Amino acid sequence: MGKNARVVALMAILTILFGFFSIPTLAQPASSISNPEQDKPAPGVLFSDPDWQVSRHAETGLVRFLSTKSGAAISQPSPLEAGATPEVAALNFLASYGEMFGLRDPASELSVMKERTLSEGVSRSFVRFQQVHGGIPVLGGELIVQLDAQNNVRSVSGEVLPDLSLEVSAQVSAEAAAEIALAKVAKDYGLTLAELTASKPELWIYNPALLGGPGLRLSSLVWRVEVTPLELAPIAELVLVDAELGAVALHFNQVDTARNRMTYDANNGTTLPGTLRCNESNPTCSGGDTHEVAAHTFAGDTYDFYMANHSRDSIDNAGMTLVSTVHYDSGYANAFWSGEYQQMVYGDAYDFPLGDDVVAHELTHGARSRPGAAWPPARTLARWASTAFAIEPTTPMTS
Repeated sequence: MGKNARVVALMAILTILFGFFSIPTLAQPASSISNPEQDKPAPGVLFSDPDWQVSRHAETGLVRFLSTKSGAAISQPSPLEAGATPEVAALNFLASYGEMFGLRDPASELSVMKERTLSEGVSRSFVRFQQVHGGIPVLGGELIVQLDAQNNVRSVSGEVLPDLSLEVSAQVSAEAAAEIALAKVAKDYGLTLAELTASKPELWIYNPALLGGPGLRLSSLVWRVEVTPLELAPIAELVLVDAELGAVALHFNQVDTARNRMTYDANNGTTLPGTLRCNESNPTCSGGDTHEVAAHTFAGDTYDFYMANHSRDSIDNAGMTLVSTVHYDSGYANAFWSGEYQQMVYGDAYDFPLGDDVVAHELTHGARSRPGAAWPPARTLARWASTAFAIEPTTPMTS
């Protein structure tokens, strides 16, 4: 039997087994604990004080948040040496109480990601830990310990993957994983491999339980790859490639905003918005005339510029659709932002949409008209925005 056939057979057997038996590894969902009747310890865990307030992870059933109802700090379970660092203090606490979170040996299962101390007002220290297994980080496995000036614990939050016994030897090479990730993103976004680049693959451990995603609640070794386009576009795809099987275990775009454009043609009339010519299913406005293509393209370029340089998601900073209408009213010599229709309008008399600065200008009118917007004059921003395209404004702006 070949390798592929064995893999298929194994997956079929696992599917059958999961259909007939419940898996005891993860507990049933549990909600936050907020009253004495619910403040009961997990098996083998002793809650030392009724003032403790805990919440448990919905799938593992283990503690994911610990503080006190009164707001008081939790004393260290054993004395610390003078001058102990926040990291040492945090690990000292977890050495006694880490079992609540699913840790067996915190010193070896946790690696410090970041440590920060705030001195303004009431002194606080924060230690952020990454869960590791065999030196490999666990996706979503993090704990943050907050301490006061005396290194007593104010809170512990986060989650870890309990009882890991996974082999950390990859069968799929890093190079092969990068190729698989690139091919997946190219297919999903309709791009060529030459238009994409991949980060250096890194080994991670992944279990859908921690992130609440789909799939069997099994831990697996994966290659973590980030795929991005060479040209400016709102794509930063995180791809997890199974390091044993070579399948894509998880992928999603880490950019939670994306441009949304709809470009219309008024056909020399005055009815808005007109006839739809192109949208994001036709991002290049293929088949459109020069005005339609330019208005659609430059609206996207201006959106990208504001997003990349100022993290502004469209006109309302909430992903508002960019609506444009070209060939408005035969002989109409103006381009304007319509507050009534909340869109850009380009008169038919001149080649207004062919000027990237005109498009940026009208979009900026829309941005400045939103509540709470604080922007320089539209003309200034329009000329400034045109530098994103390395083109000097040449078309007159009449509004």
